[in-house]
Amino acid sequence: MTKPVVYGPLSSSITIRNASAAVIGTSTSSTSVIGRGKKVTMVYGNADDPTGAPMIDTWIQVKQGTNTAMTKTDLEGAYVFFDGQTCLPVDGIFGSCAGAWTSSINFGPGNVSTSLVVFGQGASPAGAPAFLTPWTRADVRTVSQSAPLATITTPHLYIQCQEGRRTQPQLHVPSVTDVPQEAITRHRAVSAHAGARR
Repeated sequence: MTKPVVYGPLSSSITIRNASAAVIGTSTSSTSVIGRGKKVTMVYGNADDPTGAPMIDTWIQVKQGTNTAMTKTDLEGAYVFFDGQTCLPVDGIFGSCAGAWTSSINFGPGNVSTSLVVFGQGASPAGAPAFLTPWTRADVRTVSQSAPLATITTPHLYIQCQEGRRTQPQLHVPSVTDVPQEAITRHRAVSAHAGARR
């Protein structure tokens, strides 16, 4: 049996500002959690434009075989899918789930072929896979890499999702006025243990 470990401190600080950006309040909290480490399979990342600004409400679907789950990026352009995540907005799933994932995501064991599919941007997903208008391609890169691993010309990114590991594709798209500039999709996989890198 694994000995429980203290994880923390887990803290947050919030600054509340009014419309003129004046600070009108603050809040700080800190705590620790005691638990046994568990590997969690996660696929997460960000969607950003060429300037690094977040691309809010970009619809992303994760798919393994006939199992699918869809969500949209948040105000920071972030999305996340994780093992055990329920198919509800309260748990970060704002689209639909299908196949064996109708109530929660259960990534397959071992090394499973997985795809991330973009379904446009807006209040609801496009009816079919689609890059965000007007972009038509993306480069696949690691976080620290400048040269692309590959260029994708369809809104599908195929990855290997390994049980107990994190996979982090980040989607970056080209400038509308500078068509030769390519989109950048960053991808990295790092071990996950109790929600933290080893």
